[in-house]
Amino acid sequence: MYCTLDEVKRSMGGSVTETGFDDFLQELVDDVGERINSVLPHTDLRQTPYTEFHDGGRASIVLLRRPLLTVTTVHDDTEHSFGAATLVAAADYFTDRTELAIIRKSSGDFQTGSSNLKVVYEAGFETTPPFVRRLAVEMVVAAWKRRSDPYLKSSGHREGTWTRYDPEGEETRMKRVLAPLL
Repeated sequence: MYCTLDEVKRSMGGSVTETGFDDFLQELVDDVGERINSVLPHTDLRQTPYTEFHDGGRASIVLLRRPLLTVTTVHDDTEHSFGAATLVAAADYFTDRTELAIIRKSSGDFQTGSSNLKVVYEAGFETTPPFVRRLAVEMVVAAWKRRSDPYLKSSGHREGTWTRYDPEGEETRMKRVLAPLL
């Protein structure tokens, strides 16, 4: 997923070296992966080929997955056959380097139509970005630390220590860290 069991154990500084907790820790790793996926607009950050269909009638196509690595083909076909005759020449479009998930027509607009643009491309990362790995490890370690009661977070008070878990704060932090991928 986004981090490994070994990465989590290393970050815990040897506090969990025995394998008796491996199954539980792996469940936490999987849970954190699902939580991260729920925030991302796509659920796979790995380098993967995709095919998408978009409506025409404008000069740009905003792809769903990023970062865009390569565009294999763009077809503009109002008949939806997407044969060789409807292939848009590579010289007729370019990728916007400032917004790595946008394809722009060199001049004019793509034909107007419903799902008449077929884009085959490759997007993703060769390896999970370090900031996502770090976020995942930190979230697993935090979940491990509050394993006795998932709703607790320590906080000092003049009459003693009270505890409360702040899921909204964790969700906000996760979205802030993942913002470059959204």
